[in-house]
Amino acid sequence: MIEIVTKDGKRLKASPKHPLLVNNGYEIIWKSTDELKEGDFIGALKELPENPVLKDPVPDWLEKIEKECWVVTKERAKQLEEKTGNFRDFSQLSVSELNEIRILNKISCNKIQKACKGGNDYFSGSFKKGKLTKVQRENLIEFFSTMKTYIPEGTIINCKHKSQSFIEIADAGFNDEIIRFIALILSEGCLTSNNVKFSQSENELLLDFLNICSTHLKIKAVYEGQFDYAIRNKALVKFLEIRYGLQEGNSYKSSIPKWIFSLPNKKLCVFLRSFFSAEGNVNEKSNQIALIQANKKSIYLIGYALKKFGVSNSIHPTWKRATNSNSPKREYWQLFISDSKSLRIFQEKIGFDLPYKQIKLEKICSRIQRCKKTDHVVPIKYKLLSDLFNALGLEIKREYLKKECKQKPSWIFVYRDCRVKNAISEDKIRELLSSFYNRLKEMENINVSISEEFLTRWGISQRRIAKISGTSPKKVSYVLRGLKIDSKDNTSITNAILSEFENCRKKAREIFNQLNEIAPKNIEWCKIKSAKKIEYSGPIIDLQVPGYHNFVCGMGALIAHNTSLTQALTGKWTDTHSEEIKRGITIRLGYADVTFYYCEKCSSYANTLKCPKCFSDAEPKRSVSFIDAPGHETLMATVLSGASLMDGALLLISADEKCPQPQTAEHLKALDVVGIKNIIIVQNKIDLVSEQKAIEHYKQIKEFVKGTVAENAPIIPVSAINNANIDVLIETIEKNMPTPERDTTKPPKFYVARSFDVNKPGADINALKGSVIGGSLTQGVIKINDTLEIRPGAKIGDKWTPLKSKAVEIIESGQKLKEAKSGGLAAIQLDLDPALSRGDGLVGSVVGHPDNMPPVMEEMKLDIKLFEKVIGATGNQKINAVKTGDVIMLTAAIAKTVGVVVSANKSVVHIKLKLPVCADKGDKVALSMQVGGRWHLVGYGIVI
Repeated sequence: MIEIVTKDGKRLKASPKHPLLVNNGYEIIWKSTDELKEGDFIGALKELPENPVLKDPVPDWLEKIEKECWVVTKERAKQLEEKTGNFRDFSQLSVSELNEIRILNKISCNKIQKACKGGNDYFSGSFKKGKLTKVQRENLIEFFSTMKTYIPEGTIINCKHKSQSFIEIADAGFNDEIIRFIALILSEGCLTSNNVKFSQSENELLLDFLNICSTHLKIKAVYEGQFDYAIRNKALVKFLEIRYGLQEGNSYKSSIPKWIFSLPNKKLCVFLRSFFSAEGNVNEKSNQIALIQANKKSIYLIGYALKKFGVSNSIHPTWKRATNSNSPKREYWQLFISDSKSLRIFQEKIGFDLPYKQIKLEKICSRIQRCKKTDHVVPIKYKLLSDLFNALGLEIKREYLKKECKQKPSWIFVYRDCRVKNAISEDKIRELLSSFYNRLKEMENINVSISEEFLTRWGISQRRIAKISGTSPKKVSYVLRGLKIDSKDNTSITNAILSEFENCRKKAREIFNQLNEIAPKNIEWCKIKSAKKIEYSGPIIDLQVPGYHNFVCGMGALIAHNTSLTQALTGKWTDTHSEEIKRGITIRLGYADVTFYYCEKCSSYANTLKCPKCFSDAEPKRSVSFIDAPGHETLMATVLSGASLMDGALLLISADEKCPQPQTAEHLKALDVVGIKNIIIVQNKIDLVSEQKAIEHYKQIKEFVKGTVAENAPIIPVSAINNANIDVLIETIEKNMPTPERDTTKPPKFYVARSFDVNKPGADINALKGSVIGGSLTQGVIKINDTLEIRPGAKIGDKWTPLKSKAVEIIESGQKLKEAKSGGLAAIQLDLDPALSRGDGLVGSVVGHPDNMPPVMEEMKLDIKLFEKVIGATGNQKINAVKTGDVIMLTAAIAKTVGVVVSANKSVVHIKLKLPVCADKGDKVALSMQVGGRWHLVGYGIVI
């Protein structure tokens, strides 16, 4: 990996071949990271796009918090009210329901114990175990009968380990109050295991904090002395940790949650305003806003959040001592907003809650001319600018470059800076381009005059005209003064003037357009301060969606195995345009394609046009697509999504590992569930083991697949990294994986595996292209200009609305087609807002003709079949019967969602889904449940 640090503090880590946008002073080009050096300029967006709608970062927070807290929602309270006859008869309630009545009354177990004269852990332990004695039950019912129980306004949360800790949340969403509260905690507070701490000397912020505590959270903050307050409530701590991702510890240990960056600008403004009010400073002497943080991740997130408003900032490390500590100095991170434009934007769009800070900011902005201009420059080579000056006829006199010269044209300062630095400041380049545009417009509209004044005006020398015309300067001078000379020479000189001026005009136009292209308005150029290699042992995957014919899925223990095998088969190593390096494992589906060739002379297969054995021309046989599915055991949902698109699978097993690995067993079961029968087992890394160990490993594989769908599958030993036995593997694929027949008469059904926004940063609005979806057309035909419907579509309010669009362009195998037929991956461009498809926003959708689409299901009834034991989990763990309240992850074709079991009756379950999916009756759905904190495949179901 290579780490790059820019002069303004930006930091990025990328693979050596990852392309970055670079301005070399002449043009904007893509350069591999390993080619970059100190002093190069890389592009970054000035203003990041807004997220119009916040995607809930923890949609299943209630299920997660129930592991550590008891939760009673308003809807649940109404059900209890109905069951108890307006909270009068508690005799029919179960243990858990009696506990819910306790929670509704916000009474701790200790208080009930004292009232009922019970010993230590008399009720607390009973509620946790779900068992009450007869005496306990009678005492509870009698106790509750004396109380008046009410329906809460929101959700009540009670900590299991500290039953005296209650909070009532009316709105667990992302309203302005909770965002301000979180901003204040992150800036001037912290979480401990049992408390929320807050320290503040500013009355306005302290009152805001206390007001949110009392009105929104309905809890009290306790004064602890000087400026310190604490909320002693473990339930609140757990709520903030699970619902909003806050972490225990001071700001050095805990960072700002990533979802803050995803807030719509209106909400993000609320957060930044409160955060800067508490932590930011306005320096009137240096005319800048400063923010200091101990946490590096937090300061960079704030920096990128400011970019959503167009506020440029720089980040730099510093060493200092904390204001409330005498401990040794340590590294902190400073963020500065100092250029005039960014200060003005901050004042208008964000601002401060504290009046004195806002007044200081207004003073700075009122003397904006004293504020420094932006630090960012546009790299432009001096030669390019000089050529444009010459083409436009702008004379650069020597005296202009001297300091004592008083009468200078405005552009000479820009010219002088460019001559020294090969760069121009952003504010100056706009003025310069405007001046050049006016000069170029005048140049294009002027009528050519054969006179000395005209040539002088446009910087064309008489010697140059004489050279072009093949005459003498004296004759040129005669013509310009209107004196008579030989008609032939006169014509030559006139044509030379016309030709030279046209050449100058053409060259000026070209260079002006070139300057415009290397100075896009929405890109800032960051000068590289350092670029150095760093150690990184994880893999890298390239994610592309070209078009395909037949499919083969490669599933393996580690993505590095898959990538090396894919490279051996396709000739493409998948880090050429890396998009994703995350946790050292593959998370999304990766793609590569290849054409298999057959050599008649050698009777062998290859993946190149020339036979590698005899170098004669080989005959193309078939195009095959490889989908590289993640091999890590915790990502089975993505594996199942990939498997649902496949006609066959390569089950990759490493010869240097014991067989089976937990994830290998789970993958094989996934293939069985999805219904893939064409399987080839690839015994990889045979170069790392001896012949005897390879044979022993082969026997392990045979024992492992015995009685499974892969029992009779061929086992091919290979060394992907050394390209050994790949020809045999290709031959086996050709013989054992025939191209299936496709039905093109049925209505089209297109499963979306990836979706993209292909527009480049800074693209002109008239050149914007619509959403692009990539995936599998399993049946039917899609033509250009077909009206298509995308289901489930987009969530508008509380409802999911299908999207309608037209197919604008279809690409398969890198070629534009008029129609896409079933039996391959295709990329389809739609006339749909690209924001909807950005970042795989449409993945899991089904696309087809509006009148022939599967229904959208927000609830699903399944006839399920569970396995005997958990596949892929350590130990021999049995699978319990599905019961009401269980959380299940479902994979229906390419769509993944989580659902809660509403009712379960023998083999039939009714599941309410968190995200809707499209499915027909009779479709097979894979079921996964959490075992040991990870999702594992437990069975499958048929939609009924």
